[in-house]
Amino acid sequence: MKRTSPKVEKYFLKSAKDEFLALLLFCRHQWYVVVAIVLAVGLALYYVSPFPPSTIRVASGQPNSTLEKIAARYGEYFDAHGVRVEFFTTRGAAENLQALRDGKVDVAFSQGGLALSRDESIVSLGSIGYQPLWFFYRGERFKGEDFVAFLEGRRISIALPGSGTRPVVDALFGVLPEVAVNRMRKYEMPAGESIDALLAGEIDGMFLLAGIESGNAQRLLRRSDVRLLDFPVAEALTRHLQYTEVVTLPKGALEVTPPRPEADVHMIATTTTILARESLHPALQYLFMRASTELYQSEEVFFERAGGFPAFTERHIPRSEVAQRYNTHGPPMLEDYAPYWVASFFDTAWVGILALIAVLYPLLRMVPSYRKTMFNIGASFKYDQIFTLARESETVGSLRELDALERTHRQLTQEVEETWVPKGCNQSYYFLVGSLELARERLDLARSRLVPGTPVPERGRSTQALGAKTGSM
Repeated sequence: MKRTSPKVEKYFLKSAKDEFLALLLFCRHQWYVVVAIVLAVGLALYYVSPFPPSTIRVASGQPNSTLEKIAARYGEYFDAHGVRVEFFTTRGAAENLQALRDGKVDVAFSQGGLALSRDESIVSLGSIGYQPLWFFYRGERFKGEDFVAFLEGRRISIALPGSGTRPVVDALFGVLPEVAVNRMRKYEMPAGESIDALLAGEIDGMFLLAGIESGNAQRLLRRSDVRLLDFPVAEALTRHLQYTEVVTLPKGALEVTPPRPEADVHMIATTTTILARESLHPALQYLFMRASTELYQSEEVFFERAGGFPAFTERHIPRSEVAQRYNTHGPPMLEDYAPYWVASFFDTAWVGILALIAVLYPLLRMVPSYRKTMFNIGASFKYDQIFTLARESETVGSLRELDALERTHRQLTQEVEETWVPKGCNQSYYFLVGSLELARERLDLARSRLVPGTPVPERGRSTQALGAKTGSM
């Protein structure tokens, strides 16, 4: 005879069903515990707020600028992660910062050196690259050592107030002799107009703070008739402008032959910095750090930095806790295995998650034993009712009373048949069914006593056995 082995999947399905019903039973009878747990979890989720907004506002600077191009790359990265970026156009880094202060944007691409106090609820997400201060000019190449004397008397565009170029130029002029600065013929013009004026011969030179990828910078770097001013004392200037560093454009970097530039060009440079409101969702702060790291690693970097980017290069700007943790400890452990907001949530709230598990685990452990406990409690009440029914059947004195007892027995039988029997309680259930059978036999004996000649149904049990089992109820 062929034997059929039990199906493993059926066993697990039954176990899963038991666990689900046990949980429902627990929720029904211990609702106050469930409500307390739900409130605790709800408050924890409200406080931690794991779900970031799907839209973010970013100040990107003026068209064709370094900041606009960088912001566009971040916009593509965020879009790939389901976050829509709304760009806010300004005249440059200074206006970007002001838009952030005014609450018009959530994040601003700015630059080092801009005045920012610690009580403005603005934090740094790190610097992501250099922006050199270029001076483009036309005419004979400057070969001397005194660049200040070279600039005296020349028509120079110093950019517009609110642009990123202007604060650095003003700071540079602040360390130069006032008499020499006053001899320069300065014009306040936007970058695009300055380029047009330079190429048309209306001005002699222009300052431009920009990364090499800037459209404005590239427009001039491609022109063989436009030169770059070398700052021979660039290292000394960084001592006065402490938020700047020296970068060098090597000889022949633009064209190898004939070499352009004709010699190494030394410049001071500030950094492109991502600033955010302190209230920006931690997951979005983390996504900025992740984008900064991946974009830096995947793109060609012209002006390298020891240690690379992103990095905290300024001491006077408060640092984001999320960014600080990312730079110090690296990316979250779930970065490669979960959506960015899940990785960020676990990284920031893992202590709270472990504490919640420590509270919930004992309660969840109660559910399997709780189902047995509740079944046994219910069975105990049924045993009491059946025992009372059997005892009353021995002393019943009329058919009317006996009919009432039989109705009670039928009701108990129906309730027992509809009872959910959790795993591990089969034996108790069979005892309960057996007790009902014994009570049925007692009722049959009572009817034969009240109505002489009524046959007693054969139920496979002797009166002696009945008495023994009845005594055990």
